[in-house]
Amino acid sequence: MTEACQKIGATPDERRTTAPSSISSFTAIFIITNAALGVGTLNFPEAFASSGGLMASIPILIFSGIMCGLSLGVCALANWESGEREFYQAVRFYAGGAQEALFHLTLILAYVGTCTMYMVTVGDQSDEIVVRIFGKDTYCDSWFLDRKITITVLSTLVILPLCLAKSLEFLKYPSLLAVLSMLYLTSIIVVDYFLNGATNQAQVDKVPEDLVGLFNAFPTMVLGYQCMSNGYSVFGLMASPTPFKYSLSIVGSVAIMTFIYFPVATCGYLRNGRKSKTKCQKMFEQKNCAYF
Repeated sequence: MTEACQKIGATPDERRTTAPSSISSFTAIFIITNAALGVGTLNFPEAFASSGGLMASIPILIFSGIMCGLSLGVCALANWESGEREFYQAVRFYAGGAQEALFHLTLILAYVGTCTMYMVTVGDQSDEIVVRIFGKDTYCDSWFLDRKITITVLSTLVILPLCLAKSLEFLKYPSLLAVLSMLYLTSIIVVDYFLNGATNQAQVDKVPEDLVGLFNAFPTMVLGYQCMSNGYSVFGLMASPTPFKYSLSIVGSVAIMTFIYFPVATCGYLRNGRKSKTKCQKMFEQKNCAYF
């Protein structure tokens, strides 16, 4: 009898009991955090600059973190009440089949856009690495070093095998590595600011000039905390879920996100002011920043 057949007519408690569960709260923290970290992190200094300075940006950042925690709390509550492992199953449990189909469509559209952003970033970073290793002249003259080739190779050899994993449990290892890599990026930006200070052309705003900048910065900060659909799937795989384990996973993941976003955005913005770029690593000169 398949798992789907076993769930027909089962209560939420019975579904939680029969579902395979193997993720601890500690593992859930890193998987949820990794789902949010990424492209948005690189854009936080520019978001702080466009919003009009720290006085306007910090409240938006705090608000985004609070909303992320509350949204994950709703996902945890839905998982507890329905006993379903996947987000779409919870949608069907609460709203029915028609809304589930609409959910599938919107989720596909959202993930296609997200994947596109990630692949563009992979291409940008692979170009930087190739130029450092082979030199600019070799990079420009060699077709096999073109980003179309590097993206294809990386997608096939690295990303595709990760996508074939049958369970999110496997992602605890690459998720931990990803979080550590973002902590490395954070430490580099913070240490550079405290050692070298702001650039000569840095112009830092104290208050926003208008509300347009706030609306421009808000999507970037919200994107940085976007992890709800992944968070529900993680909750569905938690071993012996309890309200305390849900809370620990939510608070821990949001805390790590904020711990990374706040120093990256603040120090990156204070270093470059209004000239902060959309990808913060491009604000540093290559000759002085081999660690990037």
